Amino acid sequence: PQPLDTLLLHLDAGEIDRAVMLPLDCTTAHGTTIVSNEQVAWLAEQSDRLLPFASVDPTLPDAPKSLEHAVRSYGALGLKLDPALQQFAIDDRDHAYPVYQACVELGIPVLIHCGMSWAPTGLASHAHPLLLERVIHDFPPLPIVIAHMGWPWVRESAMLAIKHRHICLD
Repeated sequence: PQPLDTLLLHLDAGEIDRAVMLPLDCTTAHGTTIVSNEQVAWLAEQSDRLLPFASVDPTLPDAPKSLEHAVRSYGALGLKLDPALQQFAIDDRDHAYPVYQACVELGIPVLIHCGMSWAPTGLASHAHPLLLERVIHDFPPLPIVIAHMGWPWVRESAMLAIKHRHICLD
């Protein structure tokens, strides 16, 4: 944790105009959130340079409604998911698909952490970018950002981004 002024000074030093603030809901996998949607919304209210995203736990039945609440009540501009740390399958039709559908209906992008997870409990097998291929085909209007270019699977991530216009790399 650091004072907001320190964060803004870092943005200034890096010549960064705006930054996306990312929470992470690990309720099922770890019994906690890593910064909540409410905390990110509060932080974004402190500066117009900070853009709030939301996170939901796709394995919870109320995940789509929780996402809608974060967008409508907290002004979330997108969704952050980390399948390795949250321990869910990217292409899980029963759990992840309703969340992707909510993103489409809400008109927001999803940023998905693919590739290596620094967390010892993170399961990289859940985060291979090629698992997105079925999702990309099933949700063509959904903008997807592959975080960290899916490292170490950068080639696979690049292939998806080259092949599909609504896929971006971070």
